[in-house]
Amino acid sequence: MSAKTNPDAEFAYGAGHINPMKAVDPGLVYDANELDYIKTVTNVGSAVCNYKAVVTCPPGSGIQVGVVPSVLNFTALGQKLSFEVDIRGSINTQEDPIKSASLVWDDGVHQVRSPIVVYAPS
Repeated sequence: MSAKTNPDAEFAYGAGHINPMKAVDPGLVYDANELDYIKTVTNVGSAVCNYKAVVTCPPGSGIQVGVVPSVLNFTALGQKLSFEVDIRGSINTQEDPIKSASLVWDDGVHQVRSPIVVYAPS
């Protein structure tokens, strides 16, 4: 999403339509405290599953996003795995001060989306 067409960029997304059946089986969860958002995701889906990272960057955004590892291989319920997100690029603070992308972990059943926002404070 571009700040040129939507000044709120990635923040413009809402939670969407709530599907109660999917809410009880999210697949992955981010633990609730701040440090856990940085270091872990927790498998609450199938005991053995593989989540592939799918990154979406708008064309011409000027940013590149990489995820390591690009696949999370879980072998147990409650297992925690870490990953790193590498964001590169530049921001023109006058023309487009917000760049956004998204990371979706997909196991073929669950899609767990995380917004990625880079901005230059004015």
